[in-house]
Amino acid sequence: MKLTGIEIDRYGHYEQLHIPGEALCRAVTVIYGPNETGKSTLHSFIRFILFGFTERGSNPYQPLKGGHIGGALHVEHEGRSVRVSRHTPPKKGQVTVHIDGQLRTEHELRALLGHISPVLFEAIFAFSHQELGRLETLQADEINSYLYSAAMGSRGIDLLQLEQTLSKRREEWFRPRATKPKINQLLYELEQEEKEIQTLKNRMKNYVPLKEKVEQREGELEGLRQERKRLERKQRELENLKRAKQLQEEIKHLRIQVEQLPPFRFLPYEQRFHALLMQKVVMTEKKEEMERLKAQLAEKTHQLRQRIEILGPEWSLTRITKYHLSLDLQDQLLGLASQITELESERREVGTRREEQELKVKQLTAVWELEKEALQQQLQQHRQQDEAEQETLSSKGWLAGCFIALGLALVILFVSGSPLVALITLAGLVITLFLGYQLHKQRDNLTQSKLVALKEQLEQIYSHSDRYLKQMEHELILAKDQLTYLKEKEAELNHQLHHWQEEWANKLTRLGWPASLSAHRAPELLRLLAEIQQEQGQVKQIKERLKQLEEGVAAWEEEVRKLAQEVDGDGAGDVSSGGNIPPAVWLEMMEARIAQEKEQARQKEKLLFNLKQCQLQYEQIALSLNISEQQLNEQLQPLSAQQIQECLSGVERELEVNLKQIEMLATEIGHLQSELREMETEESLARKVQSFEQKKARLNQMAKEWAVLSLAGRLCRETRQMYEEKRQPAVLKEAGRFFSKMTLGRYIRIIAPLGHKELIAVRQDGERLPVSFLSQGAKEQLYLALRFAFIREFSRHVNLPVMMDDPFVNCDHKRLEAILQGVQELASTHQVILFTCHDHIVRCVRQMFTETGEIELPFAFR
Repeated sequence: MKLTGIEIDRYGHYEQLHIPGEALCRAVTVIYGPNETGKSTLHSFIRFILFGFTERGSNPYQPLKGGHIGGALHVEHEGRSVRVSRHTPPKKGQVTVHIDGQLRTEHELRALLGHISPVLFEAIFAFSHQELGRLETLQADEINSYLYSAAMGSRGIDLLQLEQTLSKRREEWFRPRATKPKINQLLYELEQEEKEIQTLKNRMKNYVPLKEKVEQREGELEGLRQERKRLERKQRELENLKRAKQLQEEIKHLRIQVEQLPPFRFLPYEQRFHALLMQKVVMTEKKEEMERLKAQLAEKTHQLRQRIEILGPEWSLTRITKYHLSLDLQDQLLGLASQITELESERREVGTRREEQELKVKQLTAVWELEKEALQQQLQQHRQQDEAEQETLSSKGWLAGCFIALGLALVILFVSGSPLVALITLAGLVITLFLGYQLHKQRDNLTQSKLVALKEQLEQIYSHSDRYLKQMEHELILAKDQLTYLKEKEAELNHQLHHWQEEWANKLTRLGWPASLSAHRAPELLRLLAEIQQEQGQVKQIKERLKQLEEGVAAWEEEVRKLAQEVDGDGAGDVSSGGNIPPAVWLEMMEARIAQEKEQARQKEKLLFNLKQCQLQYEQIALSLNISEQQLNEQLQPLSAQQIQECLSGVERELEVNLKQIEMLATEIGHLQSELREMETEESLARKVQSFEQKKARLNQMAKEWAVLSLAGRLCRETRQMYEEKRQPAVLKEAGRFFSKMTLGRYIRIIAPLGHKELIAVRQDGERLPVSFLSQGAKEQLYLALRFAFIREFSRHVNLPVMMDDPFVNCDHKRLEAILQGVQELASTHQVILFTCHDHIVRCVRQMFTETGEIELPFAFR
């Protein structure tokens, strides 16, 4: 069998862990990691899946996050694929087995495991370092059958058990200086019968004297018995007189005690007192409740005043509570307030819009006037410009220039007197005038063009301004219409608002509320009024409850006062809440007094009961003596208790002596009668002789059987000794070979003496050492060698994986290498899984094995 996969659903701190077959495919797989990474948990999980949890108590590997334990193992066995899963509950787990995908029974799993038990599997195939060092794990009955049997046949014959059985049976027959064995008992019986036979023979000569002696002793015995009866009657009479004397004293003492008890003054009132006392706690709670209610009342009253002050000075509690604020009334007031609020809001909105519209009309009117005036000014400017341009186009300037030039030439001519100068000047002026004319002509053309353009522009401006003014005029008309509508709407809203305000005022008048109350404050006012009325209702309830409590407490205190008056009369004092004795204190005082009187009543009842019992016993004593009580009193009067005791002691001594004499005489008569009966016939002697001979024959037969058992036991001892010397079991031979290899030849073999559970290690020099003399490391190596040998022995029937949890921690490096050689030899036939937390072991395994599977924890596979 070989593990090919591990699936952990939940086990300890593991959850959903999967180790695939690739990590387990090697002959040797090392699972390593620091402490507390889950190696032992994984080791325990494998054992749980195969065998379940069989120990007492709960499984220590419960899932940390809750849930049920469970998982599966994948196994390869003889070419078949096997999946074994187990889940709790129950505590052992419910197992499911699939072989080649087909569901099988748990019996198939046990067959795969070779029908070995969980104890054997954990001791041999799946062990930890702790189990390695405990020899008791190798001392289970199943394992002992391999170590301490002679290995004869398939089952073997246990020589040690056979030897012990023979010894036990031999001792059942005979054991020196013993009494219970059969031969010992028979020898004792023969000896006794021989003495009895001799005694019978001697007694046959003394029959007649012996008979006379028996008759004499019987007469003496009868006289002693009559004396005993007389003494016994005397003893009973004296005991009765003694008891009667004691009863007299007890009756007298009890009567004195009863008379000394005081009369019960308070006990007759116990029932009424307890009724009041049971109400004490309730009254105390009521008083506490009254204090709380008074505090609540003061607080509620203060809150009411504050709320009324918030409403204003014209409000009072009477005005508020005059009308009940029903839901219908609240709806009416809120409807009126809402209607007024909405109308006022709408009126403000319409007024705002009306003001805005008036402003808009004024603005439009002003803009229209301004635009009209600006258009007229612009048209006036264009007309003036047009007139100026028209004047520029006239020839008056040109003619004026000509005249000026001609006049200037004449002036020059007149001044200079030279026609040439005048002519030149005139010519220059003519040329200048010509040039000016040409320029004037060009300017006139340009001016004419400007005039045409200016006319066109003026027409456009006039057309555009006319449209704009008409549009503004239309908007102004619309704005005035809207303003008229808003003024009418505002007047209508004012009228409606006046109507609803009159309704509101009438409603306030009918309710008797202040007329100055604004509708805007209606919701808040109604809320405050509702709260005030609610608190007023609470105040009223508190006052009613307070009155009820005060009446109850007063009634209870009155009952207490009446009871105190009846009990103590005028000396009761002032029992009341305001008096010098509070009712609760008086009840506590009464409780102590009644408890004291109840105790006295119990004592009196007990005394009366004892007195009655004593009187009954006294009457019975008188009846037993067949006398009256008066006669008994007269008989006891002159006697003291001491005198009666002295007489009784004397009678008891006489009776004791008489009883001893009767016992001795009866014993003697019994022996004498027995001798007479035996002497009356000879058959008694014959039966004794016959019985004696029969027992002798039985003794001879028992002696033969005992001899056979002794011989067989001796043969078993000799066989065992020969076996221990020459025929050690194959398991021990194999274990010795492994042990020699692990200890580098220091020890050569292991011996297991029959009848002893401690193994012997034989050193190279032949010295034998018990296991207890070995070092811790050598012990562990010996136990490891034994397990390796057992694994080899079991491999004839079943091949299971070998799981070792840190078994090499106490080995040095050389022996570790030697042990790993043994592991290598074991790995040739078995799958080996090694758990360790030591790095040097992992390194050594890597060096020793060419191919190993390694799984590092934690979080190797998730």
